[in-house]
Amino acid sequence: MRKGNTISNATPLIALDAFVLDIETTGLDPAKARLIEIAGVRLHAGTLTEQEPFRRLVRPPDPVPAAATAIHGIGDAMLASEPPFNVVADEVAGALDGALLIGHSVGFDLAILKAEFGRAGRTW
Repeated sequence: MRKGNTISNATPLIALDAFVLDIETTGLDPAKARLIEIAGVRLHAGTLTEQEPFRRLVRPPDPVPAAATAIHGIGDAMLASEPPFNVVADEVAGALDGALLIGHSVGFDLAILKAEFGRAGRTW
């Protein structure tokens, strides 16, 4: 149960704040793929919060492969004026801070985020 800000092993999941996460990347290999979009919504006690959904486009260092653009529709033209990850790392960390992360293929998403934070010289 939650006592103040303390969470124990018996804390029900519904009592935790969560961030429902989705990312888009340049490929499917977490060691090579780069983040190009991160989006999500916050949940508090299982309910959507009043916060606006979080969405951030990120310009990768290399062109987005055509095969990736065919899947998610995000190409180089859309990303040309967007910042690289190292510029938005604090914003992304703030969006995810203190929340249980929920997502489809969340293991892949977390591997990508860990790699991006590492490339930016930040601890994940």
